[in-house]
Amino acid sequence: MDITTHIKVACTGKDALEMIQEQWQFTGPYIQRDNRKLILLDINMPGMDGFEFLEISSELNLPNTYVAVLSSSSLEADRTKASQYHVIDYIEKPLTRTKLEELFVKIHE
Repeated sequence: MDITTHIKVACTGKDALEMIQEQWQFTGPYIQRDNRKLILLDINMPGMDGFEFLEISSELNLPNTYVAVLSSSSLEADRTKASQYHVIDYIEKPLTRTKLEELFVKIHE
């Protein structure tokens, strides 16, 4: 599966939320099964950290959207806090091909 043409990058949490609201409009009663979206979310972002993003995004209706935290933080407190939101995984950097493939398996289960 070639995903490289479908990658969108946001440098801040605010930019990511704006991108979601502008480009990920979900209209109509049907959502295509293969329309899954994966957000790789860093905890430490400028302006709005990952937890603030999770708080705000949890109030949005984002069907078929999965969030995985990708962070350099190995703190158990960060893992615990992230688990309070709808995240499918907490991955410590660096992101490897194996870890990415495991995420794809999770969102296609």
